[in-house]
Amino acid sequence: MNNKKSMRIAATHLITELGAKYDNLIGLGADGKSIFLDFIKLYPDRYIDVGIAESNLVGIASGLSRSSKKVIVSTMACFLTRKAYEQILLDVCVPNLDVIFIGIGVGLSYGTLGTSHHSIDDIALMNNMPNMCIFSPSDYIDARWALSKSLDIKSPCYIRFNAVEATVINNEDDIFEVGIPKLVRDGKNLVIITTGSCVYESILAANNVEKYGISVKIINMITIKPINEDCLLELIGSIENILVIEEHIYFGGLGSILSLILHNRKKSCRFYYKAIKSLKKDIANYKDLLELYELDSLSIEKEILKIIGEKI
Repeated sequence: MNNKKSMRIAATHLITELGAKYDNLIGLGADGKSIFLDFIKLYPDRYIDVGIAESNLVGIASGLSRSSKKVIVSTMACFLTRKAYEQILLDVCVPNLDVIFIGIGVGLSYGTLGTSHHSIDDIALMNNMPNMCIFSPSDYIDARWALSKSLDIKSPCYIRFNAVEATVINNEDDIFEVGIPKLVRDGKNLVIITTGSCVYESILAANNVEKYGISVKIINMITIKPINEDCLLELIGSIENILVIEEHIYFGGLGSILSLILHNRKKSCRFYYKAIKSLKKDIANYKDLLELYELDSLSIEKEILKIIGEKI
């Protein structure tokens, strides 16, 4: 698993393909058009950059959607979800418009740009939006599928893109379905339910603890909203040790969502959770930030051993 690809490249290629398929497809950006570069070369009159004005960005997207346009919005996740929160809620989600939002640089992946660019609350913000679907890809293949599927969903969609290249963990012929968690690795002692970059880090950790005789199942939550609860519980099975890991703030993210599901539907489980307790004022590269917040593979390995009762 050393093959790395950018989620942005996945979007760049697919958006260009979609531009040929849909002559009403419009791209919108806010002082950043990385995923639209090829699209703009072919269809310069179908891209609008509003500058550093995220609220206007979403307002324009709303108007275009009401005018029978297929709209893809892309900008930095930290500014899209925070600065345009009201417009996303009232202009797009309440009227249930068909707008796709791509948030670039989720989690800590804009590491060296500092705290202002660390998007660790986007799931919490977007999950409370009515009619919103949320996709959290773990790699290039996930990202391409999520964007492609969003074109078929006649409601707002938010897709979380990592800003750095991610190791490809899926196969090109893998089958994905909206709302269906994906089994990445089978096991019997502990279940890790995770999403985004933490999927790969969890795989590394699970492989490392095998030498202790510990078998770890890993479930990839490609879709954060909606979640097929029956399918999730079937994948968890009879395993009682459940560890949720995410590159997101502690409250309001995947852990909060799953804790409610498990509390209501799986009484016999021991629930553990690794996330970001609070945002620190740190400027560092992505790898170092994952280690700082204990979301790297070694930290996950230690957590697994602690839960199972071993010592590293």
